[in-house]
This record gives sequence, structure tokens and C-alpha cells, in this order.
Amino acid sequence: MCASVIFVVIVGLGAIGQIAVQLAKKAGASVVIGVDPIEHRCDIARRHGADFCFNPGGTDVGMEIKKLTGKQGADVIIETSGYADALQSALRGLAYGGTISYVAFAKTVYGGVQPGTRSAF
Repeated sequence: MCASVIFVVIVGLGAIGQIAVQLAKKAGASVVIGVDPIEHRCDIARRHGADFCFNPGGTDVGMEIKKLTGKQGADVIIETSGYADALQSALRGLAYGGTISYVAFAKTVYGGVQPGTRSAF
């Protein structure tokens, strides 16, 4: 993949996630990838500009993101689902030096990540 390609992943495609898909495209994301277990939300996200969308059920989300980005990983991940497991699996798909934005916080987060603090990987 070319270094100028910007990959943005939106995890959780409810109302906030749908807005994030549109804003990512408007802001210049080259490729927008949606992740949601509800198929009709993926259909809506595609109409709003998502290039890819997949159901996380039975899938290693991080590996799927790596596959769709040519092993680069996502430059930006926007987590809007509020599920701790979704956050942890999405982190594996983040590019080195990438940014993750927590829009919806899980009550319990596993693995030592503390939402609301700055983390560098």
C-alpha cells in the first residue's frame, strides 16, 4: 500500500458510527472500514461512504483490518460501540503510530488500557 493512503476504521455503526463514517470520508480518508454485527447497519454505512464493512462475529477483527489494509493496519480507529471486547480486538488492527479514538467507553476494559488517558504503542 502507498504511504499516502489513509485507512480509517469505525467500530460500531449506530447513529454516532454512521456520522463518523461520513465525517471520515469528508475529512479525506482514503479507505473507510466499518465493523458491526448488524448487517443493515453495514448496508447503511456503505451508502454513507464506507468502502468495506464486516461482521465481527467469528472473525479476528484485528487480522481482518490488517488484511483489508495490506498488513499496514488502520491509521485511525474510532470506537463507538462501547464494548470492551470490540476495543481490544480493534487495537490489534491499529497501525504502528496510529490513533484510536474512544467515543463510547466500556464500563470494564481489560488488558491494562485505561480510557481517558494517553497511550502510545
